[in-house]
Amino acid sequence: MGRIDIVYGFVLGALSLLFFVETLSAPASRGGINPRTFPLIVILSLFGLSVVLGIQGLLRSLRDRNPLPPTLPRGKTAGKLAVLTAAGAGYTLILEPVGYILATPVLIAVAMILFGERRPIRIAILSLTASAALYFLFRGVFRVPLPRSILW
Repeated sequence: MGRIDIVYGFVLGALSLLFFVETLSAPASRGGINPRTFPLIVILSLFGLSVVLGIQGLLRSLRDRNPLPPTLPRGKTAGKLAVLTAAGAGYTLILEPVGYILATPVLIAVAMILFGERRPIRIAILSLTASAALYFLFRGVFRVPLPRSILW
């Protein structure tokens, strides 16, 4: 895993630098947060995390003289990834007609169930809370228009 982490860290770092340069040409605005602010936060976070990934891979490859080759997910894990991919695709299809507030908690709940959460009350509370927090962040703070619900 060490060598592949170094490669991914380098590739993600290079992509984040490319995106950083592209973001500098975004137009400036006077109302709310500047359109480049959120992308810059994401890009700088990606760059920092790619550096950490590369360093971890380097340390791991130095520690492990005989690392195992990376493998693709198989069995139940591959099935869970396929279901999560299908749920994400379904989410993108129903997001516009159903709205963000109704579609997002369902996707978060599906992801929680796939990752092993079995307590229905916890699934409901966390999916609703995360959806509300994300709605507030994007709609209120970043002023990103999200698809409205069919209820309003």
